[in-house]
Parts: sequence; structure tokens; C-alpha cells
Amino acid sequence: MILLFAGLTMFLTIHFLPELNGRSFFVHKIGEPAYKGIYSLLSILAFVLIVYGKAYSDFVSVWNPSVWMRHLTMLMVLVAMLLLSISQIPNNFRRTIKHPMLLGVTLWGIAHLLVNGDLASIVLFGSFVLFSVIKMFTMERHKPYTQPDPVKSYWNVVSIVVGFLIYGAALGFHQSIAGVSLF
Repeated sequence: MILLFAGLTMFLTIHFLPELNGRSFFVHKIGEPAYKGIYSLLSILAFVLIVYGKAYSDFVSVWNPSVWMRHLTMLMVLVAMLLLSISQIPNNFRRTIKHPMLLGVTLWGIAHLLVNGDLASIVLFGSFVLFSVIKMFTMERHKPYTQPDPVKSYWNVVSIVVGFLIYGAALGFHQSIAGVSLF
């Protein structure tokens, strides 16, 4: 579980650093392109550590999830993937939904907590839920929400279709990524 903790610590640190004005300090010292490059590399490294850390953590059962929660989880993850898509593609949903990516991460984490009762899963998904909720509040404090300009309505359809494609890919590759088949 050491790799999992190391990855989560790295991920959370680099994602909260901008809230502490660390971004402006580093951009001033090394420049915007270098900052973005290092930030991206560290994010990828943290993600790899999280995945491997979770995969190789000992299974310590904390509670037994109910089988019926699987269906609720699948629905919640679908909504989370739609929110992920909405956060990345210009659309009119973003005019009413604040922080769609962080809201999606929150739903994704809660959904996985419903069906995973082992300690490593609770640490992993609970950390992401806590991170995303805290991040939504701290972002509001530092940079108030500004409503984006309206876009052509076909972008709404594109964002929904892409969300379903992301969901399909997540279902298809879940075995490869998480070691658990959904079918």
C-alpha cells in the first residue's frame, strides 16, 4: 500500500499546489511551458503509482458491499463520464453546472466506494472524493465561477456522445486497468 500512498500524496500535492499560490511561484521561476510539462509528468507518474499501488495492495476486507449496488454504481459512473466529457468540450451544460470534472470525480469515487469494501479501495476512492469536494470549495474561493458564453447546440450533442464513448471505453478496458471484469 506504500505505492498507493506515495501516488496519492504526489497527486494531491501537485493538484493543491496552485491553490497555495505555488503555481505563480514556479511559473515565475521556470516559465509556463516548463511548469506545465513538469506538472503533467508528475501527474502521470502519480497516476501510475496509484494504479500499481492499488493493484499490489493486500486485500483487507472492511465491509461486504451488496450486489444490487453494482447497478447504481454503473449508473453513477455513466453520469460521471458524461460530466467528464462536459468539462472538456464547449457546451451549454457548463452554463449551469459548476466544476463538472470535479463533480464527476466525486460521483465516480462515491460510486466505487459503494461496491468496494476493501481498505485500499476505501483509501483510493475516498481520497479522490475528499480531494474533489475540497477542490470545488477552494476553487470558488480563489476564482469565482464565471458563466461561459453560449455555444451552438450541436456541441451539447457532441459532449453527450463523447461521454457515452468514454463510458463504453471505461467498461471495455476496466479489466485491463483495474483487474476487475464488469461483465
